[in-house]
Amino acid sequence: MAIRFVTFSIILDDIVLADGRTYMAMLGGGGPQTCYGARLFLRAGEVGIASGVGVDFDRSWFETAGIDLRGLRTSAGIPSMRAWQLIDHDERRTQVWRVPMAAVQAGLDRSLALLPTSYLSAESFHLGVHPDQPDIDFLQSLRQLPQRPLISVEVFKGADRLPDTEFLASWLSLCDVFSANSAEALSMGAPERPQDAARWLVAMGAKIAILRMGSAGSLVCRGDEMVFVAALPVRQLPIGAVGAGNAYCGGFVAAYLQHGNLQRAGEAGALAAKLLIEKERLPVPQDGFEGSDSPR
Repeated sequence: MAIRFVTFSIILDDIVLADGRTYMAMLGGGGPQTCYGARLFLRAGEVGIASGVGVDFDRSWFETAGIDLRGLRTSAGIPSMRAWQLIDHDERRTQVWRVPMAAVQAGLDRSLALLPTSYLSAESFHLGVHPDQPDIDFLQSLRQLPQRPLISVEVFKGADRLPDTEFLASWLSLCDVFSANSAEALSMGAPERPQDAARWLVAMGAKIAILRMGSAGSLVCRGDEMVFVAALPVRQLPIGAVGAGNAYCGGFVAAYLQHGNLQRAGEAGALAAKLLIEKERLPVPQDGFEGSDSPR
């Protein structure tokens, strides 16, 4: 089966919540959660992940979930990426690496040369970037692939300093889909009013801009078109919203590949986020969603 969607990065998270609860060895790094969201709307074997891992890595969740693992690179002698995730009452997160930086570098490296041949013809790629160091070279290499894949980019934190607008435009223009939460967009220079922020991201170069606003929903903007997507009610929130943005992006892109409709893709993303954050650990995708043209 052809790979349609590729994402990146696996980190084992040791989560410490503000109330003292701990959750050890949680699948994190953005990649697994993105796979979950995409897999709700794509078939088993159509979603792949690329990351460096150690010989200690447990593949069982991915195999059960129907995620293609040919993109994993196993390095002997170094562990899989692992980090403390300290989460405050306001959802502020502090990450502290628990492995040598050599393991981090081996895990995070990405280039076309490191991808299996089957991934190079994928319809779409999703990656997380730091807005100060957005991996422009890799984005440009994806843009040059002959099938012209859909490139989806999500920032995993706010900018440390206000970016130069020319620099920002240089990489946002490489994004078919760009996603940020309200605080991250503000850190990049976006206006405070959400509608203005979404339009500003498009004006800066993103083909489609997604502004995620937590329980207030999300805005999706493409050209002059803007849609509001309501957040779905959540029955429980065991460990906060960790990974919700990643799942949203995976669901959005997978659904958008099928029908190109912003509203329906946004609703798919919102559903993926809801289903993920209602569970303590990353759930296995339900096959009832496979190939669905719309969220249920």
